[in-house]
Amino acid sequence: MLHPFLYQGKRYNSKSELLRALEKEFKYIDTSFILFGKRYNSLQEVARDFNINFDRLKAGYKRTNDLEFIVTRMKSGKALGLYSVDFLGNEFSSASELCRYWKIKRSTYFHRLYLGDDLESLIMGKSSRQKIKFLNTHKEFFTQKQFNFYMDKYEKEVK
Repeated sequence: MLHPFLYQGKRYNSKSELLRALEKEFKYIDTSFILFGKRYNSLQEVARDFNINFDRLKAGYKRTNDLEFIVTRMKSGKALGLYSVDFLGNEFSSASELCRYWKIKRSTYFHRLYLGDDLESLIMGKSSRQKIKFLNTHKEFFTQKQFNFYMDKYEKEVK
């Protein structure tokens, strides 16, 4: 007995018939990377060629998609900018140092990073009320101009 294959309401009598129909429908997607003028077929090739940890490269690529930036930072021995630069542009040698500077828990920081928060939310929190509270408790970290800018920005969002 034939078991019909269904796809988008159409009935196909065999797997090969279904695959032929799918090949016609979907186009080839090029997943290769061009980095510094050379073509790489995968991130693993990039990691191997530049002698970089693959897992760190993949994590960085998920966050920015700027492969040249990530490879350059990793080859120069610096931590990835995503983990070591705050929203004011201050650069740190590691995420732990950033967390110590801003007096936030590492677990909180990395949980927010996992959730995909932007640079401000990684440090200050998600809601505007949280951010205002953070600003008031960390006034000494900001210049007066920076403090006023962020307070105005988040007070407008709360109202």
